[in-house]
Amino acid sequence: MGQGFNPDLPSTGMNPGQSYQDAYMQRLAPQLAQSRESTTAALANQGIAPGTQAYENAMRQQAIKENDLLLGATTQGFGVGQQANQQAYNQALTNYNLPLNTLSALRTGAQVQNPSFVNSAQQATTSGADILGASQMGYNAQMGDFNAKQAAQANFNQGLMGLGGAGIMAMSDIRTKENIKNVGWLPNGLPVYEFDYKPEYKDMAGHGRFIGVMAQDVELVQPEAVITNADGIKMVNYGVLNG
Repeated sequence: MGQGFNPDLPSTGMNPGQSYQDAYMQRLAPQLAQSRESTTAALANQGIAPGTQAYENAMRQQAIKENDLLLGATTQGFGVGQQANQQAYNQALTNYNLPLNTLSALRTGAQVQNPSFVNSAQQATTSGADILGASQMGYNAQMGDFNAKQAAQANFNQGLMGLGGAGIMAMSDIRTKENIKNVGWLPNGLPVYEFDYKPEYKDMAGHGRFIGVMAQDVELVQPEAVITNADGIKMVNYGVLNG
């Protein structure tokens, strides 16, 4: 009871002093040699001589195949070694607990219980982060936002085009407006604004928020769509602007 738990875990493979990795490599060596000889013979039968490009390509593929086999053997050797260590650990722990269980049974009269072990987590069953799924979700969100903006812009343009279809002549002089805010652009490059008419023009032009272009902007692009009334106020003919 005064001795600590210090399991003696194995580090050898099939033979004493040989690791599991070395044992798998030793078993694999004849297979690698036979595969290389077969490849060399096949190239010679096809008339492909050493030093040619075709020969170099074939031997490069052979080397890749051999490396894959060696990597698999290394991984398998590590796996067998870990399983052996786990088994030795469980056995050593059982041997360590047996005297303690026996002493406990003698002191309390309880039945001796076999120790229970908890299986260690297997790395192979642990899934990684879903990077592809997260990227796809981000892409879908961006596309949804883009489509929503496109739909909003289409509705916005359709509303302004409707003014032209109705032959609307709108008071569009910037001097008659206030609380002006740019909210978009027409396909021809003209900026579109949201605005209120100044109090002295509300009875004539309307109350509330409006959306439209500025006559001063239209004059620079399509002056024939702008007229000036008798009071010197500029107005935009949306029918001409949309044509």
